[in-house]
Amino acid sequence: MNSNIVVDPAGGAANTTPRTATEIAVNVLGPIDWCSATMGHCECPGKSSHGSKNGAKDCTLYLDRVPTVTCFHASCKSAVDAANKRLRAAILNPDNDVNFSQPRLTAEDRERQAERERMSRRQQRARKALPRLMMFALLRVWVKLCEPVWD
Repeated sequence: MNSNIVVDPAGGAANTTPRTATEIAVNVLGPIDWCSATMGHCECPGKSSHGSKNGAKDCTLYLDRVPTVTCFHASCKSAVDAANKRLRAAILNPDNDVNFSQPRLTAEDRERQAERERMSRRQQRARKALPRLMMFALLRVWVKLCEPVWD
């Protein structure tokens, strides 16, 4: 699909570069049935590789955080991954500027990201350790209850 053609709501095509994420998504993915301002259903980019029936809501687009296309079918994963790369690149560079470079993270941003990753790892370790800790605590209580009482 040509990246410089925006589908006009009146049915025609306007030769302007898209500006909003929704316009860019329509240019990259084709017609989208919007359920909300940031979520819609579209035709899967890998529809031809689907091994089972296609449904109208099998492929979903999310624009709220990281723009993402997802599909119910696993057989189209490579096509969906490629569409995600095209969509994200188009949204990052809406003017198709050849001199565009992705903004670099500042030292402060990198530190915040590293801290979030550390916290995520800690939370995951804590979730995994919780059942073992609970078993240990219950065992201690049980041993305490079974001890003879000395007067």
